[in-house]
Amino acid sequence: MSSLSSPAPPPPNPYWACRSSSPAASHVVDNAPYLPSVSVARGLPPAELLSEVLSLLANVASIPSPDPSPVTNNLGAPGWLTSPSALPPASSWSVRAVSGGLTNDLYLVNCSEMPLGEAGEGVLLRLFGGDGVIDRDRETSTFAALCRDGIGHAYLGRFGNGRFEGFLSGYKNLLCPDLSDPTNSKMIAGQFALMHRFQPPPPYLSAVYPPESALWDDLETWSKASKAAIKDKTYKTAADQSRAELVDFAWAEATLSRCRGFLEDPGRSSPPAIKFCHNDLLAANIMTGEGGKTRLIDFE
Repeated sequence: MSSLSSPAPPPPNPYWACRSSSPAASHVVDNAPYLPSVSVARGLPPAELLSEVLSLLANVASIPSPDPSPVTNNLGAPGWLTSPSALPPASSWSVRAVSGGLTNDLYLVNCSEMPLGEAGEGVLLRLFGGDGVIDRDRETSTFAALCRDGIGHAYLGRFGNGRFEGFLSGYKNLLCPDLSDPTNSKMIAGQFALMHRFQPPPPYLSAVYPPESALWDDLETWSKASKAAIKDKTYKTAADQSRAELVDFAWAEATLSRCRGFLEDPGRSSPPAIKFCHNDLLAANIMTGEGGKTRLIDFE
């Protein structure tokens, strides 16, 4: 018998563990509220959406803050909340759609009687799309870690089909022509450098991110999902369906195969380093604010 002990199993996914042990309970994961059994329906008219959001916030408010660990169960509002009854009346709340979401639905949540977020200009409500394609447990833990490292903005909590994030007040999405601006290029490169130095923290994320590149498996998964969506006509709009049908998947897959062969060529003098990547870096996912400050959003 070998004297070497077997390697320890990877730590459990904390979100999965919460859903498995107490799916109807409220939890604290990644130092923020997690309510796996509470969801907000997509596509609701404003009044119904506001009602569901207020019900969600009442559940968030009911989560006690463990001591001494600080938990953002107040979505950035100083001095709030000790119980659901502390919520201001519904007439003081507003929910409006925010442009920029492709896979997800985005809304700005605000309250006239209580400042929300760092600047008091509201918090971002993200309702997940792309069901079954994106691992939301891994994505959320990664996003929370990126926020702790100052790469993401602010992670404030998750529920059954979405999460709350800090709202980037005064920022705007870039357009494709903006990418050729040298000033923007320098700021984007700086954000790239931070992201490429990022190391998933232990224990959970270090276990789920393999030491080899996950890029090729992710691209293959997305390609299969896209082709299935085209066949089943499940794209969100007719325009999206039409654009997707124009994609030459045979050419794209052959090109990716050549790129992979080049990068993984055993004859290379040094293999390419494995770095953490954004995976959805289109112009709309780059935001600039006052003084040229740049933030990357919607990490995949």
